[in-house]
Amino acid sequence: MLPTSGEIWLHQIIAEFGNKPDANGITWLDQYYGVDAGVPTSGAIELSQFYGKANVKHITFSASTTTLSHFNMSQWVAQRLPNAQDARRVVLTIPSNYRFLSSNATYYGLYFHGECAGRELTVINYAQILGAGGHGGGGGNRGNGLPGQAGGNALYINPNHGCSKLVFNNQGIIYAGGGGAGGGAAGGHRNNKSRIIWYNGGNGGIGQGHSSSASPGSNSQHRSYAGHGGHGGAYGNNGANGGNGQVRENGPTLNYYGGAGGIAGIAINGYHHRVSWIGALGGNNIKGRII
Repeated sequence: MLPTSGEIWLHQIIAEFGNKPDANGITWLDQYYGVDAGVPTSGAIELSQFYGKANVKHITFSASTTTLSHFNMSQWVAQRLPNAQDARRVVLTIPSNYRFLSSNATYYGLYFHGECAGRELTVINYAQILGAGGHGGGGGNRGNGLPGQAGGNALYINPNHGCSKLVFNNQGIIYAGGGGAGGGAAGGHRNNKSRIIWYNGGNGGIGQGHSSSASPGSNSQHRSYAGHGGHGGAYGNNGANGGNGQVRENGPTLNYYGGAGGIAGIAINGYHHRVSWIGALGGNNIKGRII
């Protein structure tokens, strides 16, 4: 920002708004018509009319659909400001009617990669950034239950984002998907000829995500021998393990184990990647791991 009072010089305006020489390589004050609110767009122009002015662009995110998956927001900004001198500082507002979704634990709903071009970027987020729920593991069939899958991830900030300063003001929600639950183990009993009568374990429940609620697992075929499926994790929580099973009677006891619950997704990956965080950062606004 330029000085708000006292002396002000052309070289300070050039440093703030970039050099704009004419065809002869000379920079004149009238080449800065309209660079900020209050600066004349024609006619007489004076240095004092640049008091407190700043090379800041305010952008509000918009798209043809309000639900987007694996979206690169820094690329979207760069496409609208292709020249670094277009704005040294950018304030990006993401409205509350948008949802950024990830489909699984491999991807994130919203990305900030490396297209910042040395700008100062302030992000004011009112949107929902949500991971998918992890799928539950299958119930055991003559063996152990299968593990649940991890929940989907929400927000990724590249350590090489390229911003001279990055501020993230969160007023929305950033939720990692809940982990899927483990499947229950199989079990059974032996008849009087020592033949095993098997019962399958129950399937694990799905984790909570942008398109699913955390669900309980299904029951096993016989609760006295085989394990039930575990309960899927809520947003930001791991799924439960599946129940254990046994084969017993008329011979040695054989133990089988329920599948492990899937871990919750990552709410924010890049929290410490040269980012200043303000706004709503806990409670009901962020759920899941922050790394």
